[in-house]
Amino acid sequence: MLEFKRVIGASTNLSRFRPYVELIFSLLPFRFVMKMVGILLSSQGFGSGARVRTSGELKAARFFLGDDIQKPITIFDVGANRGEYTSAILALYPSSRVFSFEPSRETFRLLEVEFAAMSQVFKLNYGLGVKSQSQLLYKEGQYARIASLTPLDVIDPDYTENVIIRTLDEVVSEYSISEIDLLKIDVEGHELDVITGAQNTLTLRKIKCLQFELGGSSIDTNTTLKDIYEMLSQYDYRLYLISRRGVVPLDTYDYQLEQYSTTNFIAELRAKVCIKI
Repeated sequence: MLEFKRVIGASTNLSRFRPYVELIFSLLPFRFVMKMVGILLSSQGFGSGARVRTSGELKAARFFLGDDIQKPITIFDVGANRGEYTSAILALYPSSRVFSFEPSRETFRLLEVEFAAMSQVFKLNYGLGVKSQSQLLYKEGQYARIASLTPLDVIDPDYTENVIIRTLDEVVSEYSISEIDLLKIDVEGHELDVITGAQNTLTLRKIKCLQFELGGSSIDTNTTLKDIYEMLSQYDYRLYLISRRGVVPLDTYDYQLEQYSTTNFIAELRAKVCIKI
């Protein structure tokens, strides 16, 4: 079994082979080439983020949070839905404290039932965003697995609901949280809004790791990886792509990373360097 690790990209200069590769691909049917491109991207982690237990997310959490499964850690599951990620992370770290945020009332009832006997799971019936307000949530159905504050193509316009949105900074203050070991965000295109509402917490360096998803819904909200990359860089985070076989450091932004099939990224707060004078 391949050990989960940082996967460093090969530095081999392929420029001399490019003309030959381009010639070969130019002779192939367009749709076949696009299919091959999709397979190649998937092998590197792009488009593999839809399933919690197979996407590499849990291995990435273990990689950054460590192997001590009994240590008390604090996790924010923003966009918890029915609790798939909450359940999976508790299996990894049974002593952890998890704040699970789900704004939809119907879906939240399922979340409440699932974790009714677990006092370490704080079940919160609101979403997180830029500011505290009431917003319209668009859903694919009554008990939606997909819901967004922006109408998406896959969502039935007949299913809407007014929901409460707060900021992460408010929650951190209300619960007197000193540190968030892992902030996981999956809110169908509004990931940047959640981060924007956490600026005080980020400034105080209270979030050790921050995981977020980009996908087709990011197109609907005009959110790019560049937007998030630049914001997190301001707060001294190093960004990684999550793949099934490791995490790939992204030390510089590249427009070719803008791939809108469901993909997960994780950012780690860099260690603060103290210089003795």
